[in-house]
Amino acid sequence: MKRLVTGLSGWMPDMTLTRISLMVLWIFLLTVLSYFYFETTRGYLNRALMQSEANVRALALTQKELVEAKLSEVDRSLLFLRDLWFESPEDIITLQKIMLAKKEVNTELLDYLLINAEGDVDTWSRDEERPHLSDRAYFQHFQNSLDDVPYLSSPKHSRVKDSRLFIAVARPLRHQDTFSGVLMAALDIERLADDLGGISAGLGLTTALLKFDGEVIYRVPFGAIEPGTVIETLHQWQGAPPDDYSYRGMAPVDGRLRQIHYQHLKNWPLLVVVTSDLEPLMLDYQAFVKNERFKFSFFLASATLILALCGWLIERRRRLELDLKQQELHYLTHYSDALKRSNDELEQFAYIASHDLRQPLRMIVSFSRILSAHPSIAENQEAKEQMSYVLEAGQRMDEMLMALLEYSRIGHDGEPIIEQDSLALVQEALVYLHPDIVKSQASISLEGEWPRVYLPHNEGVRLFQNLISNAIKFRQPSQLPTIVLYAEEVENSYKFIVEDQGIGLEQNQLDRIFLVFQRLNPRSAYEGTGIGLSICKKIIERCGGSIHAESEGINQGCRLIFTLPKSDTRAL
Repeated sequence: MKRLVTGLSGWMPDMTLTRISLMVLWIFLLTVLSYFYFETTRGYLNRALMQSEANVRALALTQKELVEAKLSEVDRSLLFLRDLWFESPEDIITLQKIMLAKKEVNTELLDYLLINAEGDVDTWSRDEERPHLSDRAYFQHFQNSLDDVPYLSSPKHSRVKDSRLFIAVARPLRHQDTFSGVLMAALDIERLADDLGGISAGLGLTTALLKFDGEVIYRVPFGAIEPGTVIETLHQWQGAPPDDYSYRGMAPVDGRLRQIHYQHLKNWPLLVVVTSDLEPLMLDYQAFVKNERFKFSFFLASATLILALCGWLIERRRRLELDLKQQELHYLTHYSDALKRSNDELEQFAYIASHDLRQPLRMIVSFSRILSAHPSIAENQEAKEQMSYVLEAGQRMDEMLMALLEYSRIGHDGEPIIEQDSLALVQEALVYLHPDIVKSQASISLEGEWPRVYLPHNEGVRLFQNLISNAIKFRQPSQLPTIVLYAEEVENSYKFIVEDQGIGLEQNQLDRIFLVFQRLNPRSAYEGTGIGLSICKKIIERCGGSIHAESEGINQGCRLIFTLPKSDTRAL
C-alpha cells in the first residue's frame, strides 16, 4: 500500500515546479519582447539619424562644389582682367566694358574695381563718385605682402548710395615686384546666399558659409544670423578644421538639436556648414516609441493572460486528477483492506481446518486399522482391500492437512526478516536433506559468489530445502540426479538458479507447478502433496521477490529461478 501511495504521489504533477516553469517562460517572453522592443526602437532611430546624416552630408558636398565653382569663376575673371591690364594699362575703357559685361551675366556681382597704389579707384563698373579704399583690409593685405593668392574679405557694407553687404575677392597688381594696386570683385552676399543656398530652403535644412575663424558670410534662411557675426565654437577651433566632419549636437546658433556637417573648401579658407533640425525627427521617434510601447504592452499582457490561463487550467486539471486519485486510493485502500481481511480469514480458516480436522481424521484412521485387524475383515479379501483404500485415503488426507497447515503458517510464526548469508541457508538445508542425498546418490554443487539477502531464517532454509528436494525427487529413473545451484547479481536484486537434469516440464506446465496441490505426475510414481513449490513462491513473494521455471521440455531438465531484492522491501 505504501508503494502504491508513493507511486501515485510521484505521478501527480508538482504544482510548485509548474509555477516555476510558467514563471521562467514568462520571464523568457518578457526578455524576448523587450529585446525586440529595444532593437526595433533603436533601429528606427539609428536609421532615421543615418538617413539625416547622409542627406546633410550630400547637400554639404553639393554646396561646397557650388561655392568653389562660383569663387573660382570670379577669381578667373580677376586673373583675366589683370592680364588685360598688364598688356595695356592705359586702356581703361576696354577694361571697364569687360567689367560691365561680366557684371550683367553674374547678378551676384555688385562691382569690379581697379584700385591704384594710392587707394584710389581708377576703374569700376559704376558711374558714381569713386571712393578712396586704402583703408580696406584687402588693399592693406596686398600692400604689405608679396602673396599672389586670392584674398577673401569679411562681410562689409559698400560705400555707395544703395549700400549693400558684400564680400570682396581680390588679386594684387604688381609691376616688376612693385605694388601697383588691387583688382577686386564685390559679391552681393544676399544674392549669393539665394543663389548658392537656395537648394536647401525646400528641404527644411540650413546652409551657412563661414570663414575659418567662425565669421559668418551668410546663412540660409538669410537674416537669421547677420553676416560678420563670429561663432565662438569655430573661433576656438585649434588649427585647421577637418575637410569632412559630421556630428550631432546643440547648434551654437539657436541651441536646437541638429545634425551638423562641415565641408572644407579646397582652395579657400572657408567652411560650408549644412544642418538639419532633429527635433521633428525626435518627435516622430517618440511617436514611434509610443506605438511600439503599446504593442509591447499588448503582447506582454496577452502572454501574461495566456500563461495565467494555462496555469489555472493546469491547476484545475491537477486538482481533478488529485481528487480522482484520492478516490481511487480510497477505493484501493478499502478493497485492499477487505482483501487482506479476507486473506487473513482464509489463512485462519486453513489453519483451523488443517489443525482441527486432523483429530477426527486420526480417529478414522485409527479405527480403520482396528477394523482391518478384525477377523471378519482380515479373512474377507474384498473387505480387507476396501479397508486399505480407506486407510490410504485417510493418510493422504492427513498429509494434505499437514501441508496446508505448513502453507498457512508462512509469515505468521513471528520470525523476522533479517539480512543473512544465503550460502549458510543452503548449507543448512543440505544437512536436513543428507539422508535423501545419500539415498539418491545425488550430486549437488554450489557455484559462484553467494550474497547476503533479506529472509526469515527458518523460511529461508525451507525455501532451499524444498527446491533441492524437488530437484532430487523428479529425476529420471535411468540417471543419478545432478543439481547445480548458483547466484548472480542483476541490477537491484540477486538471482538464484537451481538447475537439474531431471524429467523436465512442458511449456504449458511451467506456471501450474506453483499452484497449491497441483500434481503433474501420478502419485504412484512420485510421492508428495504438490504444495512444496507453492510454499517456496509464498516465501519469496513475501520478501519482495519472484519465482519462475524454465525447461526445454520432457526429459530436458528444469531450472527454477527466483530473485530477491538487495534491500528490505517491507518499508515500501
